[in-house]
Amino acid sequence: MQDIMGCKIKQACSGGVTHFALAPDEEDGEIMTIAWGQNAANGELGLGPEEPKSATKPTRNQPLIGIDVFEFVLLLPVSRRKPC
Repeated sequence: MQDIMGCKIKQACSGGVTHFALAPDEEDGEIMTIAWGQNAANGELGLGPEEPKSATKPTRNQPLIGIDVFEFVLLLPVSRRKPC
């Protein structure tokens, strides 16, 4: 991941097609949220209503600027099957 090699990742978390990382911003030292995921078709990355729904490269999550995010937990979708 050359795009985030210079970041000092504090936490990283992956779900089905989404990936999130927390790292300090070099400019102001605040924790920034980095998100990416290919085929995230339902806004799972939370990049905003006018932004692409998926991102193949790590992208700073702009809607979360100013919000203190300290941990992520991602879950995989689960389907229930009826027994035969």
